[in-house]
This record gives sequence, structure tokens and C-alpha cells, in this order.
Amino acid sequence: MKSPEDFLLHYTVVVKKGLKDNILLQLSLFGIILVLTILRYNDMGRLKHGLYFSNITYEQYYDKIASNYKNKLPLIFGKWYLLKQILKVFAAYNFDTILDKETR
Repeated sequence: MKSPEDFLLHYTVVVKKGLKDNILLQLSLFGIILVLTILRYNDMGRLKHGLYFSNITYEQYYDKIASNYKNKLPLIFGKWYLLKQILKVFAAYNFDTILDKETR
């Protein structure tokens, strides 16, 4: 029987071959949602030890994820900078309806 760590690793990271047979590691759709949830929990102060890179703001994390995964979620991350122009800081907080049970 596999451990929960094996499950998370198996369904969070996708292994692909890149140019010149390089191995590329990418987040799956589940992995993206997991990372967004972890970021939100850190922003709410629910993570005991915080994030590894604490010098990056919540908004910068979202910008980085949106730029790296705009092809996985094109309707959201493909238009991320337009959303940010209109919604400003609240663009990242709009995921609360998906990620936070209390908000729903």
C-alpha cells in the first residue's frame, strides 16, 4: 500500500520529456490547486512553519504561477494580467471561493 506522500507526489508532479531529452517536472492541475491552497493558508497564518521562500509576497507567488501555468488554466491564468488590472489585489483572493470552505 502506498503512503499519502507517494499519492501526493504522484498526482502533484508531472514528468515530461523536454528538448534534447531533458526531464521536465511540472505541477499537475491538482498540484496547482494544492500550491494555491498552501499559499492561501500561509496568507491566513494557518501554516505552522510558513513558506520556504518568505521574501516573495502573496501576489508575486500568484503572478509566478499564472505566468508558468497559463496554458494549464488558460481562461484564468491566460488573462491574469487583465484580471489584475481590473481587480487589483483582489485577483488572487477570488480563489477563496474554491479553496476555502468557510468562504463558500
